[in-house]
Amino acid sequence: MASLYSYKNKQMDKVFREDSIIVRITSAACFLIFTFLYLYNYQTDVLAMAQHVLSDGKTYYVPFVGASLITILLFLLQLLIARFLQLKTIFHALTYFPSLLILAIITDVSPDIDRGFSFGAWLWVVPLLMVVWLIGSWIAKAWEVYEPLRFSHGFFSRAVWMNLAQFALMFVLVGMVGNSNEVFHYRMAVERSLVKGDYKKALTIGEKSLTTDSSLTMLRIYALAANKQLPERLLEYPLVGGSEAMKPNGTSVKMMLYTDTKLRLLRKSKTDYQLCAYLLDRNLDGFVKAMVKIYGKPTMEKKSKTDPATPDDNTSTAPYTITKALPKHYREALVLYTHLRSNPLVDYHDDILDADYRDFQDLEHKYANPQERKNMIRDTYGKTYWYYYDYR
Repeated sequence: MASLYSYKNKQMDKVFREDSIIVRITSAACFLIFTFLYLYNYQTDVLAMAQHVLSDGKTYYVPFVGASLITILLFLLQLLIARFLQLKTIFHALTYFPSLLILAIITDVSPDIDRGFSFGAWLWVVPLLMVVWLIGSWIAKAWEVYEPLRFSHGFFSRAVWMNLAQFALMFVLVGMVGNSNEVFHYRMAVERSLVKGDYKKALTIGEKSLTTDSSLTMLRIYALAANKQLPERLLEYPLVGGSEAMKPNGTSVKMMLYTDTKLRLLRKSKTDYQLCAYLLDRNLDGFVKAMVKIYGKPTMEKKSKTDPATPDDNTSTAPYTITKALPKHYREALVLYTHLRSNPLVDYHDDILDADYRDFQDLEHKYANPQERKNMIRDTYGKTYWYYYDYR
């Protein structure tokens, strides 16, 4: 009987050890995969900016190396804590709490870090959380001693699922604490692309999102100018700040990775910047005067009374004409100007755009409800200057 009892104990110990190994393997896999992907796929651009700012530009962040190194160091910390706490079954995930807390602190990067670094509330939150964690771990250790006999084993055991539930909660909290500002992530990703000279990629980042700020507007304008598409695609993106958002001012409009010394491109694109500034401010008269100065030609005078113009003479009565092939938004602005002014400085016509503008006006008159009208027009004309001028 004694030998049978001893045999059962040995079998139970064997099962316990096997379950403990499975719990540790599953937990390690969850932690390593989440931490690496969170750092490498989601927080890379933010961490690159933080390192650049904190090192005053003397060092740079290598995404794969940085994510791997941080993940390994946090895992080594967990191994030390696990050896100390000896939580092996249903509460083993608690040994990862300090590592995940550090991960949350590392990724809690302020968008205003360039104005000065501070731990802020972490100075009292971390000690408080550590005290709560130590008390919880002590209770968990006592609980595991009285854990009832398990009837499920392996990767689908109760212990595994309880640890997965704890990880899920901690992962969600890390995601909530870490920087999740959508626009800030777009900005940092765009800046990293600009640093690499990959202007095309910079223009694809967040292109389907309607959220933006003045700094992101400035970065996209710069990328469009670098790609020689500024007057062609400017209004394909959400815009904030008018012409003041076209150049960095160091406060509300700023670059954090791509230094101002590299803005020499602005001088090369001075003409487009000037013209687009008028468009962003809805200053059609200023825009047309600048266009006349750059591209305008005096309109030919009509023939003398002894040789009057024929009835089909289409000579414009406006002082100037523009015949040069123009980018999309310049043409749209000139068509709008021609329709809005009774005595235009330039009488500009484009058969296709004139027809489109008439359709635009018909659509405006079709809907009485302002919001419905705006939504319907945006679907068709949301990327035109006409929509920007009236609705954005």
